[in-house]
Amino acid sequence: MTQTANDMDFLSRWNISGVLRRADLEILGSPNRSAERFAFADPEGKLYIAEGFDLRKTAGQTAQTELLEFFADRGLPVMPWIRTKDGRAGVSAMARFWQVRPFADADPLPRRTLGYNTQYAGLWEDFLRQLDDVSHDARLPRPPGERFLFSNYLPHLEAFAKRRMPEVSAGLAEIRDALTPFFRAEPELPVMLAHGDFHPGNCLVKNGRISCVIDWEFVGWKTAGYDLALLTGCLGMDDPLWLTEGAAADMCRRMLASSRIPGAAKAFFPDLTAAIRLGWLGEWIDLDDRQTAQDELRYIRLLLELRENLPGSV
Repeated sequence: MTQTANDMDFLSRWNISGVLRRADLEILGSPNRSAERFAFADPEGKLYIAEGFDLRKTAGQTAQTELLEFFADRGLPVMPWIRTKDGRAGVSAMARFWQVRPFADADPLPRRTLGYNTQYAGLWEDFLRQLDDVSHDARLPRPPGERFLFSNYLPHLEAFAKRRMPEVSAGLAEIRDALTPFFRAEPELPVMLAHGDFHPGNCLVKNGRISCVIDWEFVGWKTAGYDLALLTGCLGMDDPLWLTEGAAADMCRRMLASSRIPGAAKAFFPDLTAAIRLGWLGEWIDLDDRQTAQDELRYIRLLLELRENLPGSV
């Protein structure tokens, strides 16, 4: 049934009316990026996604829009938010900042063999190289937010864990001690522009090519190799063998052997891979998922044990 109620009126700012909600469509990407979202079709059947963000994210989402437009103009496979009729990045309505983009679809991921898949590894490598190339353009818009440092994040995570899930505090303290050399070095390590959440589920592949990289909430300047380390850690969570063997591990070695990631950052790459998982631990604590939080602690310990087998070490 066509939606014409007041809660859809804000779409007229994009000159879209006669909208049909499509609850049957799966919206890819994390639902936690926005406060609410839905897929819809216009009268011609073209598919879109509307996402409503906390109003405090308005400035960041506007800056993200400018950055994605810059990437798209330079050929990166991204999907910028559609500007309104009067050129705005979004609309404030119903206590949300609403943005609209085309609907994105993807082929199912070959989860059971992903780390051995040369096609996917090649696509990920090509995109990370493209992103690095574009980041050196003098006209690059300023990414939203400041440089992210785990040494700043850890005290907040420890306090949060102590309050919400105290049983993980001891394990978290052990990880902090093991990563102390990295935390001390981190502020001086070289940086790269990073997507910030570059895992297979955010890299949509359709008909053998990347159709769109989504979920840019965490884009910004981060320790060099951040996206590669995050991707490596996510693959290893599915199968620890993929940390050291297969097409994805070969891709990781190639990128670390290149001049794109400076030597100082290469040396701490295994530590960065482990530190990134602290963000996932924080998410499980926030969701009160105690079993997965314990699984995450065990996985971080495994990453620390494997440091000498992963590319780079100090």
